[in-house]
Amino acid sequence: MSWTDGPNAAQVESITKGFKAAYFDGSIDYQGSIHHMTDGEQVRFGADYITSSRRYSDAAVERAIASVSRRYAGNFRKAGVTRLTVQQFRSGDLYRIQLPGLHWDGASSVQTMIHQALAKHADRLKVNPSKTAARKFITHGDGYSRSIGAGYSAVSVDV
Repeated sequence: MSWTDGPNAAQVESITKGFKAAYFDGSIDYQGSIHHMTDGEQVRFGADYITSSRRYSDAAVERAIASVSRRYAGNFRKAGVTRLTVQQFRSGDLYRIQLPGLHWDGASSVQTMIHQALAKHADRLKVNPSKTAARKFITHGDGYSRSIGAGYSAVSVDV
């Protein structure tokens, strides 16, 4: 599933995670089943896994650049960094800019700061409840991984 701007990944995945029909236990190389019911009937969703990918419009990137630039204005000034552009972000040039006092590990950069700002931002405060999602619930997992593998359970085991 992919989308541009809009809700952040956590908001989308709060809905989609309940529709996956499988789990994977890498400790025993095992794919297990997750069983669901909707309106009192057992159902099987066709997607074992649901992956998500959020894209960003140029306008969203501009807003994130402006936000990061305002928040760290003093750091940018000290480093002699002036105007950042969407083109620099899209080309990956901002990975080379590391601000003194903020980026010392070689892994973080202005580019990663903008990515973080984009990932956190959403066009809504909360996700409206899904009428479809509210009608479905997980009844159980197959239990194999919990008893044989890494102890993973597809459903909550809290009593």
